[in-house]
Amino acid sequence: MKEQVEAPLYNYFVEQSTDRCLFTGKPVSPEENITVFPDWIMTRYHLHDQWLGLLNMNRALYKDVKVPCSPEAKRTIEEMEEQIQQAFESGYEKVTQLDPDLIFLWSARIVCGLLYYELEYGKEFGRKKGREFIISPLLTRKYSDLMLMTQSLFYRVRWEGTPHSFVLKKISYSKDGFNFRDESRKLNLSLGMIDFGFALCLQDRGRVKEFTREVLDKTGDAVLHPIQFEEVCARFIYTNYILEEHSGWDRVYENGEVVMKPILDGKGERLGEWDDKIYSSTLGEYWKPWGIESKDIYNFPDSPVSFLVNEYTNEFIDKSEIDLPY
Repeated sequence: MKEQVEAPLYNYFVEQSTDRCLFTGKPVSPEENITVFPDWIMTRYHLHDQWLGLLNMNRALYKDVKVPCSPEAKRTIEEMEEQIQQAFESGYEKVTQLDPDLIFLWSARIVCGLLYYELEYGKEFGRKKGREFIISPLLTRKYSDLMLMTQSLFYRVRWEGTPHSFVLKKISYSKDGFNFRDESRKLNLSLGMIDFGFALCLQDRGRVKEFTREVLDKTGDAVLHPIQFEEVCARFIYTNYILEEHSGWDRVYENGEVVMKPILDGKGERLGEWDDKIYSSTLGEYWKPWGIESKDIYNFPDSPVSFLVNEYTNEFIDKSEIDLPY
């Protein structure tokens, strides 16, 4: 049962304590922690002793990327993991049956953990260089909003409207692999495995999905070639990149509950100008596995190459027409 909220909840991104549970703020010993990446994923894909790239060209073993976590919070996270693991390992059809908000919270738990690990490293790196490590007010606000939403796993926290844009697609992978990407400034995440993939903008209040609805509608329920899914991800992240920042969420504490209400001041509703060259650079990052670079994607005045939509007919391209490895 979720705990009532008696006072403003602990916020690591303001208090930055290392001896309190990241998720609940309760005091913990150094031995009380949880790995950022779920153990079942690290076991399935043999990641425990693989390197994970971090900020400032740093890296760490997946198994060593941990955050402070109380036993009570750990049990709650493990209960969520059981539900996620059962669906994810069963594949696309089972994943469609999950509540997108549950996938959002599962993803947010990982992202908040990565942010904690990155920021603690940044603070230590700054100390060694003799300079203070500071998070910008904008990022502090965004990370704090995401942290509070993640705490809804443990406390009576709810929000009005939607915080995120989410798209799930069935993918024709030739082999099972863990294809994970995250981005910390605009809070984007994508995951591909088994026969499905999803792209998620964690704090855009649903606007990215609205602005990409035309191309998403063209794909419909079609099974995608992996390169098509990567294009969906690139469109999501670039759209979020040019999306105006909104003003966040108000917090109302009442009757042992936190209610998060979007600040409706007109911000966060507009897209900046779409730049084909910058978009192509983003897409090139996602298409690296196929050896396709941004210079191969866009040559002015032509439109950027797309494996989703035929530029002449404006129709969806079936995966059978794509002569590239799966």
